[in-house]
Amino acid sequence: MAQERLTLRKIREILRLKEEAGLSNRAIARVCKISNSTVGEYLRRAQEAELHWPFPEGLSEDELFRKLFPETSRESTPERPLPDWETVRQELKHKGVTLKLLWIEYRDRYPDGYGYTQFCEYYRKWAKTQSPTVRYFRTSRLLHALGQARQEASYPSFLRSLARTDLLILDDWMRDELTPANAQDILEVLDDRYGQAATIVASQMPVTDWFAQIANPTLADAILDRLVHNAYRLQLVGESQRKLRAIRSMPNT
Repeated sequence: MAQERLTLRKIREILRLKEEAGLSNRAIARVCKISNSTVGEYLRRAQEAELHWPFPEGLSEDELFRKLFPETSRESTPERPLPDWETVRQELKHKGVTLKLLWIEYRDRYPDGYGYTQFCEYYRKWAKTQSPTVRYFRTSRLLHALGQARQEASYPSFLRSLARTDLLILDDWMRDELTPANAQDILEVLDDRYGQAATIVASQMPVTDWFAQIANPTLADAILDRLVHNAYRLQLVGESQRKLRAIRSMPNT
């Protein structure tokens, strides 16, 4: 194993810098602030797994981890009793009921059961197999909501709720220039979701113009890095649907 256990995002960066930028192992180590031996270890694992940058379309974070760490990536199956998750979900609808409270009841019944963190993780995995959650925002409205959350001291909880959303849709993306504060908020949202949940952005601005719409170049690099790589792009052509609907609704003369 490597001397340092890296996040999957940093592993992606190592491979990108090697394959795309052509940096030496020592230069990559300086950029990523890790040891030279760790860089070599992960590059060796990538070579053994026949992984190259850019990654194949649709390669998930879990799949990448399994390819790099086949010896530790076996599917973990619960060996201890677990509750009926549908019952848990129904209980959570009652006022004052929380996962922490249900976990305490679970441990009263199964003293050797899972700890609170694992209990929550199994519940989240189960919940994701049920009905997915979707939230839609115009980008300007999301930024306004994030600003309000900051003022009301609910910013962390709002970010957590966005991170738990299975599909987040942002409309009118990059219509307006992002201030450094706006860009930092967007980065927080995207950083929490990267590799964990799906995000759709709809924009009339060409992708090549997005960088110029973000006032802070460092934040612009970070935002686009999380959006552009491994993204599916759909470019629509033709007249605006609003215009076509307006024409169809006009009375014939």
